[in-house]
Amino acid sequence: LQALNQVRSQFPVKVPVVINGKQTDGDSVFKRVNPSQTSEVLGEVQMATVQQAEQAMQTAQKAYKNWKKVSPNERAALVDRLADLMV
Repeated sequence: LQALNQVRSQFPVKVPVVINGKQTDGDSVFKRVNPSQTSEVLGEVQMATVQQAEQAMQTAQKAYKNWKKVSPNERAALVDRLADLMV
């Protein structure tokens, strides 16, 4: 019960729009609620504008030019490291 309360104390999780490593707000917020307790908001996700989405795609295309040169082993190590940061 203590662990559940600790997790609940972190709600709502706020998820920004991230473009080229920079966090920003979108033009609206999508609230995700607990389906078994709809008054509890679990997350607030910023919704990107069309312009932000296009900017993110352009940034990703530029990054891919270098990413495709990274060996599979290096990619796997980076993804593992990212997963560790998320826990």
